Amino acid sequence: MRRRAAPEVFASGRCRTTSERPTADIRKRVGVAKATGNDRFRPEADIPQTIVRASVRLYLAGDGDLAFLEKEVKFSSLPRVGEFVKLKSKELGNYFAIRVAEITHVEEGTPDVMLETLDLPPSAELDEYIASYRKEGWTLRSRKRQSRKPH
Repeated sequence: MRRRAAPEVFASGRCRTTSERPTADIRKRVGVAKATGNDRFRPEADIPQTIVRASVRLYLAGDGDLAFLEKEVKFSSLPRVGEFVKLKSKELGNYFAIRVAEITHVEEGTPDVMLETLDLPPSAELDEYIASYRKEGWTLRSRKRQSRKPH
């Protein structure tokens, strides 16, 4: 007789496949500890914390200038193409959600995550953005300045 796989249990105490609370038998098979009192589960016991490291590449564009930044970032799961990523910045805040453009898996290395170009508003100073990301550990790989023609 073949054994069924144990269902996943979320931090809320609900099973993934049903909205019911797991029975004592399911708790025993899954190995989830029960907290004292109100039959809730400890989140750290329910959710495995997997950390994936990825080399993230970001282009910043503003007023004809283009900057290329790179950093190794930790994710709980590798983002997929088309999903959005928020990058941490203490000075600017993390309100920029940037779409993942492509993922390249590297043999014996960390995956490369290429984000879409972040077009800054015309009033924004590219130097300020670069400085704030460099404070967060980003490396400036290149910067291209467009020469402006006089009118």
